[in-house]
Amino acid sequence: MKILQFIRANAALSALVLLVLLIGGGIAYRRSDRVQIRRRFNRLADLAGRSPTESMIAMAARSEQLSNLFAAKTELSIPVRGLTGEYSRREIVQSAVRVKSQAESIELDFHDLKIREISGDNALCTVTARLRAVINGERINEVRELDCRLVREEGRWVFSSFSVAEILQR
Repeated sequence: MKILQFIRANAALSALVLLVLLIGGGIAYRRSDRVQIRRRFNRLADLAGRSPTESMIAMAARSEQLSNLFAAKTELSIPVRGLTGEYSRREIVQSAVRVKSQAESIELDFHDLKIREISGDNALCTVTARLRAVINGERINEVRELDCRLVREEGRWVFSSFSVAEILQR
C-alpha cells in the first residue's frame, strides 16, 4: 500500500516537474526568438547606414550583406518613397548600393520595437523607423511607423514584408 502511494506521489511530482520544464523552455524559446528578432533590426540599421568616410568598396561589401536579412521575396509597401511591390534579395541589394552611392551619409534607427505575435515561423512587429540622410545634397529626416513581418528560414529570422503603418509628423 505504501509503495503504491509513493509511486502516485512521485508520478504527480514528476508530472509537475515536467510541466514546469516545458513552460520554462517555451518561455526561454520565445525570449530567444525575441532576442534574435531585435538583433535583426539592429543589423539592418547597421548595414543600411553609411558614414561620410566609408569607401565605395566597403559600402558595396556591407550592402551585399543585406541579402542575408531578407526573404527570397520581400514585399514593400512604402508609397512615400515609391517602394511598393515584391523585391528579390538581389533587387534590394542593388537598390541599396544605388542609393548609398549617391549618399554622403545615411543613418537608420529603429525605436519602440513591439513584437506583436510570434506564431511558428512567422513574427509580426511594429517599429518606429527614423531615417536621417544626406543624398545628392538633400537632407532627409523622416520618421515612419512600420508594420513588419519576419519569417524563419533555415533557423534564421528574415524580413518578408514592410509597410507604412502611420506617418508621424514632426
